[in-house]
Amino acid sequence: MASKSSHRVLRQGLLGFGARWNPSPALQGSRIGLNGYRLNHAQGSAASSASYTPEQAAILSAALSHVPSQGFTDSALLSGVKESGYLDVTTNLFPQGPFDIVKYHLVTQRERLNKFAESEEWKDLQATNPRLGTTSKIRALCIERLKQNKDVIRRWPEAVALMKYPTNLQSSTSELFSLADTMWNIAGDRTVDVSWYTKRGILSGIYAATEVYMSQDKSDRFTNTWAFLDERLADSASVGSTVGRVGQYLDYARYNVVNVLRSKGVKI
Repeated sequence: MASKSSHRVLRQGLLGFGARWNPSPALQGSRIGLNGYRLNHAQGSAASSASYTPEQAAILSAALSHVPSQGFTDSALLSGVKESGYLDVTTNLFPQGPFDIVKYHLVTQRERLNKFAESEEWKDLQATNPRLGTTSKIRALCIERLKQNKDVIRRWPEAVALMKYPTNLQSSTSELFSLADTMWNIAGDRTVDVSWYTKRGILSGIYAATEVYMSQDKSDRFTNTWAFLDERLADSASVGSTVGRVGQYLDYARYNVVNVLRSKGVKI
């Protein structure tokens, strides 16, 4: 169970999410006339598993297998080092300590989602549901990604606490935005106006809230989490029609998300 300090950090992070979120320069657009904004949709700033050396990837992958029992901790990282056959001093390859485990999980699972989009399962889902709407696709992608947290979900509050550290916050929010961008791209979004930001900002908030809820969900096969996700997606449809900017939505969401989670019994 996460400590009181972890819950406090989590709560502060959620409350401050809207105020602190800033798109990276690669994601920012410049205003041009009546068309609103010229957007750069490239994902050049997104982290990649290719940036890890084979040694780092092996150690972090091994460390993740120890997270269920040891948490996102230095101990799990050291266990990964030993399991991979390296000396204890090899932990120096990871200057961010346990956060390096968290980030590796985020990056590799986002990339896995891209591979899922090329799988027969995803193709069959669309083939058998030719009228499958964008929201239904986003829902399916959220669930597919969230399922990949199942082995570490009881330790996830620790991961969130690490992500909210000032030195890790920019990297964490950038990765969250990249995940939302990946989902919208897979779902077929071809938006070229300012709503490109709005959609990704809204989805980032929905996904983050659902992930937090899932970490304390005791229902069979996380059925309550999927219901929570459905409610948030339904909420976004009405909110999105009246809120035209990411910043405005997140200003609304940073308070609403905490209240919603509390109403569901999540202790933050």
